Amino acid sequence: MKSFVRNIALAVAVATGTATLVTLTPAMAQTVKEKAKETPKGKEATKDVKGTVTLKKDKSGEFRFYIKNDAGKVIAMSVVGYEKEDEATAVLNEVKALLNSQKPTLEK
Repeated sequence: MKSFVRNIALAVAVATGTATLVTLTPAMAQTVKEKAKETPKGKEATKDVKGTVTLKKDKSGEFRFYIKNDAGKVIAMSVVGYEKEDEATAVLNEVKALLNSQKPTLEK
């Protein structure tokens, strides 16, 4: 789960031009391998996933998006705040498109 969150954060950072280096510990790499074994190749694991995607104005007045699983736990959020709701929505749509078009890769 942590690796998924890191991948989302990386995707958001790349989409907003604030990319940072993500380092996976051996335990995290093992989790990635285990998750890959659980997901049958060629099948979308996201078809049955439930949760919510929300936009919220933070204390500083900037908009951020939050992705929560069906238990209500935040699994990803924007690392950058946006002045306008439209900007946050546009970045969220870009992240969704990126996640739908790309498979996660493990950086070495």
